[in-house]
Amino acid sequence: MRRHIAMFALAAAFAVSPVSSVLAETVTTKTTTVREPTGRLVITDAQTRSFRLGSESKVYVAPPSIDLDTLSGQDVKIYLEDDGRVSRITRSTTVRTD
Repeated sequence: MRRHIAMFALAAAFAVSPVSSVLAETVTTKTTTVREPTGRLVITDAQTRSFRLGSESKVYVAPPSIDLDTLSGQDVKIYLEDDGRVSRITRSTTVRTD
């Protein structure tokens, strides 16, 4: 019986030791930034080449090499550079599985 009590006391002491509190504080989180938003392209200002996706409030600016008129109203995927600038836009395709 004493052996069980001693083992329990040792286990309880280790469970609340400073080592276990340090281990509990080293939890890390990872945030992932989506660099390929998708949605229906809506031109907000043709002169400045700005657009948004669907009902989102974020506005993007397309480079001059992209023809926004042909993509307007289409489901698209936009590719962003690390600094947030649009690098290219492609039409999204829906695959039917009937």
